[in-house]
Amino acid sequence: GFLKDEALMRLEQFVSAAYSGGQQAVLVITGKGINSPEGPVLQGAVAEWMGKKGKGLVAEFSPAPRDRGGSGAFVVFLKKKSA
Repeated sequence: GFLKDEALMRLEQFVSAAYSGGQQAVLVITGKGINSPEGPVLQGAVAEWMGKKGKGLVAEFSPAPRDRGGSGAFVVFLKKKSA
């Protein structure tokens, strides 16, 4: 339910906290964007953030399995925290 800029700010906080806490993976729910007049916005913005700004924390990411949100979510694998 967030607009793009707020969603990306919260994404950064969420991924940073998970990384700092030593988590290996997280589920990021973007929704499918069916209520956006201009079409899906968050999916592309989140993918771009993870591939660019988040690349220091994110090892890889992919669409979630169907039972975990499918095309409305990403499974994000985090890099190992350096000691």
